[in-house]
Amino acid sequence: MKTISKNLLGQRLKEIRQQKGLTQSKLAKGICTQAQISNLEREDSQENPTSYTLYLLSERLGVSMGYLYGQTSHEETHHSNLDSIKEIVTNLKNRRDYISLKYVIDNELKNVHSLTNVDKQYLYWHEAIYIYYLETDFALAEKKLKKALSLRTDMNNATARQQLIETKISYGIILSDEDKYEEAENMLFECFEASKEGENFNFHLYAKILFNISTNLTKQKKYQQSIEYCLISIEHCINKGILYTLGDSLYQTGFNYHQIKDLENGRKYMEQAKLIFEIQKNYEMVKFIEEKLKNLYI
Repeated sequence: MKTISKNLLGQRLKEIRQQKGLTQSKLAKGICTQAQISNLEREDSQENPTSYTLYLLSERLGVSMGYLYGQTSHEETHHSNLDSIKEIVTNLKNRRDYISLKYVIDNELKNVHSLTNVDKQYLYWHEAIYIYYLETDFALAEKKLKKALSLRTDMNNATARQQLIETKISYGIILSDEDKYEEAENMLFECFEASKEGENFNFHLYAKILFNISTNLTKQKKYQQSIEYCLISIEHCINKGILYTLGDSLYQTGFNYHQIKDLENGRKYMEQAKLIFEIQKNYEMVKFIEEKLKNLYI
C-alpha cells in the first residue's frame, strides 16, 4: 500500500465528515470502529488503514480515494480515477474475497458508460471473475469475458496489451476449471506467445502463464509434461529474482513427481515450496503443505 500523509488524511476525513454532517460513529458504521476514525483524525495518528477501508470511507464521503491520499487538490467523485481501486482489486483477488470484489466492481460499473474501453475491459474482466467464483455461473462469466475481449484497445500501449493478456489468462484458468482442457490450453499458449512480444517483456506475467499451463496439464494427468513447464517456470523465477508463483510452481512440481511415484523429488519440491511460502508469510499455504507432507510421506 502507498505511503499516506496521515495528517492530511485525517484532516481531509474530518473536513468532509463534518461537511456531510456525519458523526465519527456514522462514518465508521459497517466499515471500521469509531475509535479507528478518531485515531485517523488525530494529528499524530499512527493508524494505518487498509486500501479497502479507505475505499469504503471514500464511497461514504462521496470523494475520490485520490483526494484522501492527497493526490488531488479538490474533491471529485470516486469514479473519476479507476486506477485508485486497482490495488484493492488485486488484494481482494489474492485473498479470494469475491464478496468484497463484487461490491467494488459493481460500484464502479454504475458509471461504466463514461469510461474508456481499457477501463471497461478491466471491469468486465473482474466482473466475470466474481461471477464465476462467487456465483458459479460459467455461462454468464464467459459472456462477460467475451464482452471484455471484444472491446477495441490500443495494442501499441503496453498497459492495454498486458491487460488483454491477463484477461485471457483468467479465461484460460476458468476454462480449465470447467474441464475444457483443450480450449484452456489454446488460450494459455496464445497468452504465452503474446507475452513475449513487444519491448516491455513482463517477467511476472510470463511466470504466471507457465504455471497455469502446467496446472492445466496436471488436471489432464499429463504429469511429466507439467513438470517440464514447472521447471521452466522455477528457473525463470530464480533467474529473474521473482518470488511470485515460485512457491506454487515448486509445489506443483512436487505434486507431479508424487503422482508418477518419484517420492524423493516429490518431497524435495514440496519442502522447497513450504520454505518459499514461509518467506512470504503465507501461513495458510505453509499449513496446507505440512498437512500434505504428513499425509503423503509419514
